[in-house]
Amino acid sequence: MSKYKDFEKESKIIQAAVTVISEKGYFKASITEIAKIAGVAEGTIYTYFKNKEDLLIRSFENVLDTILNKIRDELLCQSDPFSKIKIIVTEHTLFMEKNPQIANFLQIQLRQSSLSIRQKIKDIMKSYYKILGEILKDGINRGMIRSDVDIRIIGHMIFGTVDLIITSWVLSDKKDKLSDKIDNIYKVILSALKS
Repeated sequence: MSKYKDFEKESKIIQAAVTVISEKGYFKASITEIAKIAGVAEGTIYTYFKNKEDLLIRSFENVLDTILNKIRDELLCQSDPFSKIKIIVTEHTLFMEKNPQIANFLQIQLRQSSLSIRQKIKDIMKSYYKILGEILKDGINRGMIRSDVDIRIIGHMIFGTVDLIITSWVLSDKKDKLSDKIDNIYKVILSALKS
């Protein structure tokens, strides 16, 4: 089997896992149902993933990589730290609005998983915080961002603000557009960051 076919099959399994877990929750989701939606034999899933926990973690990693790759591409065009922060807020928010099933998977279902899963997710999130940290350090070095607050706290504040708005949207009836909130989210973050 070619690497492309392997990648394609693995991607279908991940998409199916996100769908099933989003609809049923992690504990009620079954490998049998995931395999059926992915169009593969149940045993095929174990060729790519050790178990359901591994599938969940890798699904999260896949989604986060998709978001971060889009953010990284957009960041290449900017040098101003505030513009870069706006890109992070915008791309993260738009991705969730365009993918409500993934938003439900990330915002609701992952948080109901076991402690060991949440710890692994925390480790994966380090790449998101690394991007934020580099932007914030640059802004502090340039005298644009306040230096009297720990960078990690500021990074958590930025992510937490975006995360909370998305979670509220997922829990609502989703009649309002998440993208309409981007400017207000950015203004709140900007007011906290300016030196």
